Amino acid sequence: MATVFFGHFGAKNHPSSHFNDHEQQLLKLAVSDAEYTLSQALIAARHNFKGHHDKIKLWFGEVDPEQIAFLKRAVYKIHSSFTLSETFIKFIDARGQYGRVTMARLPLDNVTDAHYDELIMEGGPRVMPSPWTPAGVFPLSWPNSDDRHHAHAGSVLNIHIRQAFFANYVDNKKRKQIVLHEYSHNAMCTVDYAVSIPSVVNKGDCAFIYGEGLCEWLATKNVLEAMKNADCWTLFICSLTEVDTRVDTRVDTRVDTRVDTRVDARVDARVDTRVDARVDARVDARVDARVDARRKRKKKQQCGPCSLL
Repeated sequence: MATVFFGHFGAKNHPSSHFNDHEQQLLKLAVSDAEYTLSQALIAARHNFKGHHDKIKLWFGEVDPEQIAFLKRAVYKIHSSFTLSETFIKFIDARGQYGRVTMARLPLDNVTDAHYDELIMEGGPRVMPSPWTPAGVFPLSWPNSDDRHHAHAGSVLNIHIRQAFFANYVDNKKRKQIVLHEYSHNAMCTVDYAVSIPSVVNKGDCAFIYGEGLCEWLATKNVLEAMKNADCWTLFICSLTEVDTRVDTRVDTRVDTRVDTRVDARVDARVDTRVDARVDARVDARVDARVDARRKRKKKQQCGPCSLL
């Protein structure tokens, strides 16, 4: 598993910028859960994602042999790198700190005509992230790098943790997804796309492609962009485990049903046996009683009083 350690925001150490023991345990648990999910994804990849093609189509728009081969290579890569002890994930306490928002903006006129080569990386002003933003990564090479697509690449992944990561409405499953989302930036050079989506309130809203609804929408609009979107990858990898869970549930249900059926059959057989035994005993008792009664009547008739002549 990747080596996990913790740090503080900035060069100076702030007393309030450290994770307590409980928070560190939650972060380590998220990494452990992420590793298990990747192991399940690896099993699916070894079987060419048999039984999971509907998930590929859901999150990436289409299914073909070339795409399956690409997904296999990607899963092998992210799993192998994540499970190495030489891989370092540093969780940085960034609660209450300012950061620079970086986004990959899609063309706003017609997203179906967008091309990955036309990707525009934009660095926003230093802002206080939303309280609902649980975590994030900052660019390690952009904008000085010639390859804008490798904005998050680096030997150490610094994940900046916000207050929402520890909120009550964020469960362990969501924390695992956050770790996988941020790690995909490092391992597969994914990006967080942002696109202008018309809305009733404000037609100029710019939304990041986060969550199931927007990721499904992106997959229907542009397969290439969906393949590079971090949340599409996160949801795809996590869905492989969820499918296995559903299969296990169905198997357990069928096993329980068959066991119950066999138990009921054996119980019925034993009950029938006991019933038959009791019925036979009662029948024998009644038969014996009737036979004895007949014998007594017959004997009484034969031994009745003799009349004198």
